[in-house]
Amino acid sequence: MTGTAPNPASGNWLENLSLDRKIVLAFALVLALFGLSTAVFYQNQTRVNEARDRTTHSYELIEAISALDVTVLVQVAALRGYLLTLEEQYLDPYQVAQTEFDVTWERLQRLTADNPAQVPRLTRVRELMEQWRRETAEPYMAHAAEGRLARAGPAQYRGSLDNPILDLRAEIQTFKDQELLVLEQREADVTADARAARLVGLLSLASALALAALIVLITSRLVTRPIQQLAFLMGRLARGETIAEIPALRRGDEVGVMARALDVLRDSKDKADRAAWIKAGIAQLSASFQTAGSRQELATLLINGVCELLQAGYGAVFLLDDAGETLEFLSGYGYTHRGSVPTRFRRGEGLVGQCAQSGRRIEVAQVPPDYVRVGSGLGDSAPRALCLTPVFGTRGVMGVIELAGFTSFDSRQFEFLDEVLQVAGLALESVSRNDRTQELLRETQVQAEELQSSEQALRAQQEELRATNEALEVKNRQLEEQRRKLAESEQELQVKAEELTVTNEEMEEKSRALDAYNQRLQAAQQALEQKAQELERASRYKSEFLANMSHELRTPLNSLLILARALADNEEGNLSADQVESARVIHDSGKNLLLLINDILDLSKVEAGRMDLVMEDVPLVSVVAILERTFRHVARERGLDYSIHVDPDAPAGLRTDGARLGQILNNLLSNAFKFTDRGGVEVTIGRPAADWTMPAGLEAGAALMFRVADTGVGIAADDLGRLFGAFEQG
Repeated sequence: MTGTAPNPASGNWLENLSLDRKIVLAFALVLALFGLSTAVFYQNQTRVNEARDRTTHSYELIEAISALDVTVLVQVAALRGYLLTLEEQYLDPYQVAQTEFDVTWERLQRLTADNPAQVPRLTRVRELMEQWRRETAEPYMAHAAEGRLARAGPAQYRGSLDNPILDLRAEIQTFKDQELLVLEQREADVTADARAARLVGLLSLASALALAALIVLITSRLVTRPIQQLAFLMGRLARGETIAEIPALRRGDEVGVMARALDVLRDSKDKADRAAWIKAGIAQLSASFQTAGSRQELATLLINGVCELLQAGYGAVFLLDDAGETLEFLSGYGYTHRGSVPTRFRRGEGLVGQCAQSGRRIEVAQVPPDYVRVGSGLGDSAPRALCLTPVFGTRGVMGVIELAGFTSFDSRQFEFLDEVLQVAGLALESVSRNDRTQELLRETQVQAEELQSSEQALRAQQEELRATNEALEVKNRQLEEQRRKLAESEQELQVKAEELTVTNEEMEEKSRALDAYNQRLQAAQQALEQKAQELERASRYKSEFLANMSHELRTPLNSLLILARALADNEEGNLSADQVESARVIHDSGKNLLLLINDILDLSKVEAGRMDLVMEDVPLVSVVAILERTFRHVARERGLDYSIHVDPDAPAGLRTDGARLGQILNNLLSNAFKFTDRGGVEVTIGRPAADWTMPAGLEAGAALMFRVADTGVGIAADDLGRLFGAFEQG
């Protein structure tokens, strides 16, 4: 049973075509095969013609290279005749052969454009010919024209004229042999293409026969056989028999239309049978619900009737309590209680609680063998399908019914279950209202009894209040006694006030002593102010002295930098490389000294105790070059080894104050060379080690470490921390 009409477009595209289109398609396939065969034959014939053209091209190329060889021989023979006879008539054949050689070579260059392997050989031929003309032919002709050559025998010029030509002719012969190999391959291709053309003709004939047989087979499978099957099924449906499956439902042709019409008739019959079965089952259960006097009896009637009609071997009913939070087992069908399985579930707990929480049906298609066993007198077995369905009332979910069977539940059974559970929910609400009415009557009787008990308790409370009033009178008498004691305490406070007066006089005496002490403090403060004025004058004198010294120090140092820069540029080129390097060292050192003097003479920074940083992008290679240039001479003079190592993973540059970085590195290296007598100094630049403690706020990937190591006297561990203080050395 399909339920809805199938989509014709979801079937095979060939089946969806109408009968007239199938006929057109068959003729189209025949025409397509004919056209394809024609196209393949034409393509093969084209390949044969192209192979013949390539063969003709090879013949033309071999003819041209042979002609080129002839022009070489003619040039050599004409030049030899001219040198032997010194007659001008031999120069005409030489000039003609030379022109023909150039024309033939250009022709060969065009013909070999499709063969890159031959291009270098052809270029070599031209180079050898140009070399022979330039180094042999033209010098001899020039000497002959100037009268410096006399007639001689053939042997005199044979070696000098023929020897250079041998390499040229060998290169021409190699070119010719390679092209002959290509010609043989192309002739073989012509033969193969002709053989393929004959094979294509035979395959086209065989394909035409196979296509005809295929068209007959497809027609039988897609048209004749399906129509016969549909006619047989129509006869069965007319006799009232059940049809399990209808073929060709997804086809879009006339056969598909017939199949879908048959499917509609079958669905109409199935729907009528289903509706009659559902109504009969609901009527049967509704009649049984009328006899139920409690929720327990109604649950038993419900689960028994549902399991019998649905042929389920196991069933259980769980209903919510009055609070609507806990589901409790009420009745079962074929149910056997197991100690490990609870009979009460909260909302959302287990499949029962989840079904009540979500309000939707839960289906389990493959039940594990150890989940539950459905048994009888002959044996037991595990069910194959499990279904939990909520029971709804007018105010929401009232419970859950759980079913298990040996076959999967179909849509007809689910539809019956939904309908009957609506009736069961209304019946449960009716029974619950009756139970609630009885419970309210019992609660009214209990409340009347509790009211009588409350009246007796009220009388007892009145007696307790009378006793409490008597106790309050006793407490009032106690308060009067406390007031009397308070008056006596006031007299004692007056005596203490007189004692405080004496204490105040003593405090005034101490205050006068403090006034004298304050006068002495004021005198000391005046002395401190005088000393502060003297310090201010000294600071002003220091500032004036530094301001005067600023010009005196900067002027000669700037001149020194200008001269060192001019020497380093070496515009006249009269300085050696070492002298230029020394001038650069002087310039860099003077520049660092100028920056240091500027910092010292900047009174605002000195007095404020701070130093401004000018951040910039500093290439690492420039830092290494300055360190190398500045201290290489120092290492050489002191006879020490000096090396700088840069790790491969170090960045190309860093963002810092280049002047401050240079100042720090210069100080470190100066101290290293100062306190090292033998050995050497090593500078390492790279990422910090994994065990190095990173400063706060700095990421490991953003740090760069400059390490200066020397073989000098070293520094004691106790003095390391002191070195970073102001004006300290080891």
